[in-house]
Amino acid sequence: GMSTMEQVEENLKCAETAFPNSLIPEELAAIESVKNLYTSKIQIPCTECGYCMPCPHGVNIPKAFSLYNAACIFDEVEDNRRKYRQFLTGNEASLCTACGTCEPLCPQGIPIIESLKAPVKMFESGS
Repeated sequence: GMSTMEQVEENLKCAETAFPNSLIPEELAAIESVKNLYTSKIQIPCTECGYCMPCPHGVNIPKAFSLYNAACIFDEVEDNRRKYRQFLTGNEASLCTACGTCEPLCPQGIPIIESLKAPVKMFESGS
């Protein structure tokens, strides 16, 4: 975000001088490297589209996957466990009954029933 007029002006200047295909090979390589590192840490390829919702048993599938992925990507299990408990109480992954309603709706082809076991194990088991 921008919190000062100076930051707004700086961003406008960048926008005025940036052109398509203006990055040099080293910059493109750096972006690709960061992208590869980031995507290598994603455990469940959920895009949070919400097509799997609503779950007939109340599981907030996209949010459970999002918090799980965030814990894996940023190595912040405790912070995301706290968020999981804060935002998903009553909608936690352990409410899944394996009814299968969600799986054929997922455009990513995620095995949702099996994948929901990961946030249960990380956030609900033993702590």
